[in-house]
Amino acid sequence: MRLLQHAAFLAFAPMLFAQTPDGAKTVDQLRVLADQAKAGGDLQAEASYICQASALKPDKYDKRCELHQERLLRILPGQR
Repeated sequence: MRLLQHAAFLAFAPMLFAQTPDGAKTVDQLRVLADQAKAGGDLQAEASYICQASALKPDKYDKRCELHQERLLRILPGQR
C-alpha cells in the first residue's frame, strides 16, 4: 500500500510543481485559481496552485501544500 502511495505521488508530482503556461503568478492569483479549481472539483489543480503558492510564500502555504498532497495520495489510489 505504501509503495502504491509513493508511485501515485511520483505520477502527479510534476504537475504540482510545474509553472503555469502564462508565466509567473502572484500568490493572490494562485489562491483565486485554487479556489476556482476546488469549486470545480479539480483537486489536482487545486493542489498544484497551492504548492506553487508555497514556493512563493512558504511560511503560509507549505503546510497547506503538504496537506493537499497527502489528500491526493489517499484519493488517487481509490480511483483505479
